[in-house]
Amino acid sequence: MAKKAVIFVLVWLASWLTIAQCEDVGYEDRPIQLNYRVNVSTNIRNVPITVHVIQNGAGQTNLDLNHALEAIEDFNEQSAFVDIFVCRINYIDNKDYWYLEGSEHTALRSEYNDPNTLNIYFTNTVISPFTGNSICGFAYYPTNAELNKGVSVIRNSCANNNNGTTIGHELGHNFDNRHTHSSSELVDRENGNCSWAGDGYCDTAASPTLSTGNVNLDCEYTGSATDSDGVPYEPDPTNFMGYSRKSCRVHFSDEQEQAHAQAADFYLQDFGCESLSTTENAIQKIEVFPNPFNNYIRISSKVKYKLYDLSGKLLNLGESDYVDTSKLSRGVYLLKIESKVFKIVK
Repeated sequence: MAKKAVIFVLVWLASWLTIAQCEDVGYEDRPIQLNYRVNVSTNIRNVPITVHVIQNGAGQTNLDLNHALEAIEDFNEQSAFVDIFVCRINYIDNKDYWYLEGSEHTALRSEYNDPNTLNIYFTNTVISPFTGNSICGFAYYPTNAELNKGVSVIRNSCANNNNGTTIGHELGHNFDNRHTHSSSELVDRENGNCSWAGDGYCDTAASPTLSTGNVNLDCEYTGSATDSDGVPYEPDPTNFMGYSRKSCRVHFSDEQEQAHAQAADFYLQDFGCESLSTTENAIQKIEVFPNPFNNYIRISSKVKYKLYDLSGKLLNLGESDYVDTSKLSRGVYLLKIESKVFKIVK
């Protein structure tokens, strides 16, 4: 989808809400600071992300990494003003985080967050830090404190399936989108409260909480809920930010996309891929060749490395400037050297 050129001046002063947003879990938002939307320009914002892949302690994961990366790219295709690019892929081989409980979330982010990028974590099981239930994922708004700003946590099975829309949904929260059902909103667009109720956007329909119980396989709303005036809801089951069937969610509204730009301009503008330590800067100069390869890979310096397939399975590791690849089948692999990941092809 071509990036849309939109010129707009929108000044919106509203009392907004922030807390982690949970897929498939009802959780009340809580008030925070006022949030301004002003004069967002039309150029595309390039925002870096660190992809954290948690493994089970034996160097294994059940994440379909290719599918997850495609879902991130799909977010880019659906967002008019933002392009997320993967700054680095970080493999975390720690069984304590394979089943991620509420009490472990803060420790995980404290240890592994890259403060200069968005951070998205993939693991086998995600237990809500708010409800104690198993969930598909949750995310923090960009207005949160530094440790939580722009963080998403996703269950692998929900990243692998459902057309990746859990990832798009949570990234929407990272860029300041609320749920379409966040609070009581009137169906009436002209005389209603759309500018501050619900998700705060008047170009998204007022919505009850959607689910597989009130959205059919044709992505049609089948419920009978009404707003406080007794008017039947006519929600949009195809919006990324509802709790509709995940396979139905395919787009953001114009105002939601404008919020992505505002979030990048006002909260994520200091993000970048360049803030590396001296050691990391040296790692960035490492070269891997040939690529495509056949029976071996050469590395320009002797380093510690780990070789993974695209499922995240650890195939080889060591410290050398030479990697024997003669037993590998044809395909795409990831060679990890410190924080840098090389995509290599046989």
